[in-house]
Amino acid sequence: MTRQVFLRSKQDEIDNLILSNIKSEGEDDFYKPILDGVVDIESYNNCSPKILWVLREFNNVEGEINNLREVLSNLKTPYGIKAGYGSTYEAVIYISNGIINNQEYLDISDIKDEPDLVDVLKKIAVINIRKVANFWGTRTHFPTLDKAFLDYKHIIKKQIEDINPDIIICGGTSGYIHELGIKNKLIIQSYHPSAPHCKPDEYRNKIILQGRQQYI
Repeated sequence: MTRQVFLRSKQDEIDNLILSNIKSEGEDDFYKPILDGVVDIESYNNCSPKILWVLREFNNVEGEINNLREVLSNLKTPYGIKAGYGSTYEAVIYISNGIINNQEYLDISDIKDEPDLVDVLKKIAVINIRKVANFWGTRTHFPTLDKAFLDYKHIIKKQIEDINPDIIICGGTSGYIHELGIKNKLIIQSYHPSAPHCKPDEYRNKIILQGRQQYI
């Protein structure tokens, strides 16, 4: 079995676990579990280093979305990325490009001028601690997030082990990753990409430098 086929089988297995174990938090489709993980199996498999972002939850800005991988695969537009996703995913795009392509942050073109930078999303994996969308706006309700982690941490741990990244970037989730006992990975602890107190240039450059120093 090739690594690519193995990854696909493991992702299918996690999808089934998410759908069968994580309960919907409402009666309509907006509250169904959202699948996440490796955005594009082939691109991730061929990329080095392999990066996994662990975020908190998905802020659903488009309505009925049940697959984060599909969202990220189609985020590119002629002017950069779709409206509503910039506060989180611009940072993810810049940082992932910097680490994978061994570039300093200030040397990376503006996404609006070079939309192909968004394609890096297909080379990475992104998972959320809470597998159901947040419809309360951009603020996280931490008691709900903590409960989601406690209820389903066995699924999250298996998901990380199956993705088997070289680098795990924690977007305000390092406490959860520490509790899972993940070892033999470069774990970068940081704020969530959309945290209001983060200075974008400083935030992005710091994480890029950490990733480049260890794996390039």
